[in-house]
Amino acid sequence: MNDLDVWLDDMAGAALPGGVAAGALAGAMGAALIAKAGRVSLRRGTPEGAVADMVAIADSGRRELMRLVQADVDAYRKVLHKQGLTAWLAATGVPLQVAEISHKLLGQLDRLCQECWPGIAVDLEIGIDLLKVARAAGLIAARDNLSYLESRPEADGLRRRLEALAEEVET
Repeated sequence: MNDLDVWLDDMAGAALPGGVAAGALAGAMGAALIAKAGRVSLRRGTPEGAVADMVAIADSGRRELMRLVQADVDAYRKVLHKQGLTAWLAATGVPLQVAEISHKLLGQLDRLCQECWPGIAVDLEIGIDLLKVARAAGLIAARDNLSYLESRPEADGLRRRLEALAEEVET
Protein backbone atom coordinates (compact mmCIF):
# COMPACT_ATOMS: atom_id res chain seq x y z
CA MET A 1 0.00 0.00 0.00
CA ASN A 2 3.01 2.31 0.21
CA ASP A 3 2.90 3.05 -3.52
CA LEU A 4 -0.78 3.87 -3.29
CA ASP A 5 -0.15 6.11 -0.27
CA VAL A 6 2.48 8.02 -2.24
CA TRP A 7 0.16 8.29 -5.24
CA LEU A 8 -2.64 9.64 -3.02
CA ASP A 9 -0.25 12.09 -1.37
CA ASP A 10 0.68 13.31 -4.85
CA MET A 11 -3.00 13.62 -5.74
CA ALA A 12 -3.69 15.62 -2.61
CA GLY A 13 -0.78 18.00 -3.04
CA ALA A 14 0.11 18.33 -6.71
CA ALA A 15 -1.55 19.00 -10.05
CA LEU A 16 -1.12 15.38 -11.09
CA PRO A 17 -2.54 12.77 -10.81
CA GLY A 18 -6.02 14.21 -11.17
CA GLY A 19 -9.64 13.21 -11.37
CA VAL A 20 -9.46 11.12 -14.53
CA ALA A 21 -6.56 9.09 -13.16
CA ALA A 22 -8.59 8.59 -9.97
CA GLY A 23 -11.60 7.57 -12.04
CA ALA A 24 -9.54 5.12 -14.09
CA LEU A 25 -8.14 3.62 -10.87
CA ALA A 26 -11.68 3.32 -9.48
CA GLY A 27 -12.72 1.56 -12.68
CA ALA A 28 -9.74 -0.79 -12.50
CA MET A 29 -10.68 -1.65 -8.92
CA GLY A 30 -14.27 -2.21 -10.03
CA ALA A 31 -13.15 -4.51 -12.84
CA ALA A 32 -10.96 -6.42 -10.38
CA LEU A 33 -13.91 -6.93 -8.03
CA ILE A 34 -16.05 -8.11 -10.94
CA ALA A 35 -13.39 -10.61 -12.00
CA LYS A 36 -13.09 -11.76 -8.38
CA ALA A 37 -16.86 -12.23 -8.08
CA GLY A 38 -16.82 -14.28 -11.26
CA ARG A 39 -13.90 -16.45 -10.15
CA VAL A 40 -15.38 -17.10 -6.73
CA SER A 41 -18.75 -17.93 -8.31
CA LEU A 42 -17.06 -20.37 -10.69
CA ARG A 43 -15.27 -22.07 -7.78
CA ARG A 44 -18.62 -22.34 -5.99
CA GLY A 45 -20.19 -24.22 -8.90
CA THR A 46 -21.56 -21.61 -11.30
CA PRO A 47 -21.47 -23.03 -14.85
CA GLU A 48 -18.49 -21.64 -16.78
CA GLY A 49 -19.74 -20.25 -20.12
CA ALA A 50 -20.61 -16.57 -19.93
CA VAL A 51 -19.23 -16.12 -16.40
CA ALA A 52 -15.77 -17.32 -17.44
CA ASP A 53 -15.95 -14.99 -20.44
CA MET A 54 -16.89 -12.10 -18.14
CA VAL A 55 -13.88 -12.81 -15.93
CA ALA A 56 -11.60 -12.54 -18.97
CA ILE A 57 -13.31 -9.35 -20.14
CA ALA A 58 -13.07 -7.80 -16.66
CA ASP A 59 -9.37 -8.72 -16.41
CA SER A 60 -8.71 -7.12 -19.80
CA GLY A 61 -10.67 -4.01 -18.82
CA ARG A 62 -8.75 -3.76 -15.54
CA ARG A 63 -5.41 -3.83 -17.36
CA GLU A 64 -6.57 -1.21 -19.87
CA LEU A 65 -7.93 1.08 -17.15
CA MET A 66 -4.65 0.80 -15.22
CA ARG A 67 -2.79 1.79 -18.39
CA LEU A 68 -5.08 4.82 -18.68
CA VAL A 69 -4.22 5.95 -15.13
CA GLN A 70 -0.71 6.80 -16.33
CA ALA A 71 -1.87 7.85 -19.80
CA ASP A 72 -4.03 10.53 -18.19
CA VAL A 73 -1.13 11.84 -16.13
CA ASP A 74 1.06 11.94 -19.24
CA ALA A 75 -1.60 13.63 -21.37
CA TYR A 76 -2.51 16.27 -18.83
CA ARG A 77 1.14 16.99 -18.08
CA LYS A 78 1.42 18.09 -21.72
CA VAL A 79 -1.58 20.39 -21.24
CA LEU A 80 0.06 21.92 -18.18
CA HIS A 81 3.22 22.48 -20.22
CA LYS A 82 1.14 24.25 -22.88
CA GLN A 83 1.78 21.81 -25.69
CA GLY A 84 -1.32 22.94 -27.59
CA LEU A 85 -3.90 21.13 -29.66
CA THR A 86 -2.26 17.70 -29.57
CA ALA A 87 -2.13 17.84 -25.77
CA TRP A 88 -5.81 18.79 -25.48
CA LEU A 89 -6.81 16.05 -27.92
CA ALA A 90 -4.98 13.45 -25.81
CA ALA A 91 -6.33 14.94 -22.56
CA THR A 92 -9.83 14.54 -24.02
CA GLY A 93 -9.30 11.11 -25.57
CA VAL A 94 -8.02 9.45 -22.40
CA PRO A 95 -11.06 10.24 -20.23
CA LEU A 96 -13.33 9.26 -23.09
CA GLN A 97 -11.58 5.88 -23.23
CA VAL A 98 -12.03 5.49 -19.47
CA ALA A 99 -15.76 6.14 -19.90
CA GLU A 100 -16.07 3.82 -22.91
CA ILE A 101 -14.27 0.90 -21.30
CA SER A 102 -16.24 1.26 -18.08
CA HIS A 103 -19.52 1.48 -19.99
CA LYS A 104 -18.67 -1.59 -22.05
CA LEU A 105 -17.94 -3.60 -18.89
CA LEU A 106 -21.15 -2.42 -17.25
CA GLY A 107 -23.11 -3.51 -20.30
CA GLN A 108 -21.84 -7.09 -20.13
CA LEU A 109 -22.66 -7.98 -16.54
CA ASP A 110 -26.17 -9.41 -16.86
CA ARG A 111 -25.19 -13.08 -16.73
CA LEU A 112 -22.73 -12.60 -13.88
CA CYS A 113 -25.34 -10.65 -11.91
CA GLN A 114 -27.78 -13.54 -12.35
CA GLU A 115 -25.32 -16.31 -11.48
CA CYS A 116 -23.08 -14.67 -8.90
CA TRP A 117 -22.61 -16.66 -5.71
CA PRO A 118 -24.55 -14.75 -3.01
CA GLY A 119 -21.57 -14.68 -0.63
CA ILE A 120 -19.58 -12.51 -3.07
CA ALA A 121 -22.48 -10.47 -4.50
CA VAL A 122 -21.57 -7.41 -2.43
CA ASP A 123 -18.16 -7.26 -4.15
CA LEU A 124 -19.90 -7.44 -7.51
CA GLU A 125 -22.23 -4.60 -6.49
CA ILE A 126 -19.32 -2.44 -5.31
CA GLY A 127 -17.43 -3.25 -8.52
CA ILE A 128 -20.41 -2.06 -10.55
CA ASP A 129 -20.56 1.17 -8.55
CA LEU A 130 -16.83 1.79 -9.06
CA LEU A 131 -17.25 1.31 -12.81
CA LYS A 132 -20.10 3.83 -12.76
CA VAL A 133 -17.78 6.30 -11.01
CA ALA A 134 -15.12 5.72 -13.66
CA ARG A 135 -17.63 6.20 -16.46
CA ALA A 136 -18.94 9.42 -14.90
CA ALA A 137 -15.41 10.77 -14.32
CA GLY A 138 -14.49 10.07 -17.92
CA LEU A 139 -17.63 11.67 -19.30
CA ILE A 140 -17.30 14.78 -17.13
CA ALA A 141 -13.63 15.32 -18.00
CA ALA A 142 -14.05 14.58 -21.71
CA ARG A 143 -16.97 17.03 -21.91
CA ASP A 144 -15.02 19.70 -20.05
CA ASN A 145 -11.82 19.22 -22.07
CA LEU A 146 -13.75 19.37 -25.34
CA SER A 147 -14.82 22.88 -24.40
CA TYR A 148 -11.17 23.96 -24.70
CA LEU A 149 -11.06 22.59 -28.23
CA GLU A 150 -13.99 24.83 -29.24
CA SER A 151 -15.06 23.88 -32.75
CA ARG A 152 -11.72 22.49 -33.92
CA PRO A 153 -12.36 19.90 -36.64
CA GLU A 154 -9.61 17.70 -35.19
CA ALA A 155 -11.90 17.05 -32.23
CA ASP A 156 -14.96 16.05 -34.29
CA GLY A 157 -14.35 12.32 -33.79
CA LEU A 158 -14.07 12.79 -30.04
CA ARG A 159 -17.26 14.85 -30.02
CA ARG A 160 -19.17 12.16 -31.91
CA ARG A 161 -17.89 9.42 -29.58
CA LEU A 162 -18.80 11.47 -26.51
CA GLU A 163 -22.29 12.26 -27.80
CA ALA A 164 -22.93 8.60 -28.69
CA LEU A 165 -21.77 7.37 -25.30
CA ALA A 166 -23.70 10.03 -23.39
CA GLU A 167 -26.83 9.06 -25.30
CA GLU A 168 -26.30 5.36 -24.50
CA VAL A 169 -25.79 6.11 -20.81
CA GLU A 170 -29.00 8.16 -20.67
CA THR A 171 -31.11 5.34 -22.13
